[in-house]
Amino acid sequence: MDINKKTIIGAIIAGAAIFTIVLVFAFAQPSYKPELPEAMPPSVLLGENYNHPYTNLPETTPPLAPGEEEVEGETERPTNPDISRDEAVEIAYEYLKGRGISATFKEDSGMDWKRGRWVWELEFRDDENNEIVYEFYIDVSTGYIVKFEREDDR
Repeated sequence: MDINKKTIIGAIIAGAAIFTIVLVFAFAQPSYKPELPEAMPPSVLLGENYNHPYTNLPETTPPLAPGEEEVEGETERPTNPDISRDEAVEIAYEYLKGRGISATFKEDSGMDWKRGRWVWELEFRDDENNEIVYEFYIDVSTGYIVKFEREDDR
């Protein structure tokens, strides 16, 4: 009869241990969630070896603070921006790729004055769900992503 008690107690302890492990994994939250800044320098997106004239600029272009107004009085529209539309599209593709998103370039609204600077306004459509659109504002002087937004067309 001692063997049966030991067997039963061992089974109870093993069951409790397995139950505890299952609970821990079922409700555990990942401890590391990388925070991506709103304005991303191209070297982060395209790698340190990306050779372009703007790579010697400061590594951050701060976004507007919450509640901060767009700078009044837009400057003259650049005729030869440092970042071409094709380069802006490439930067956006690399950003999406870095987030594991597969999307296709849809359209650009050209250069526009947003958030106190001239930007390329670009839209991409998600390859898996055609109703999801990704919108970018990419600074025409630096290539920094000033805005990235996911929109649902539903």
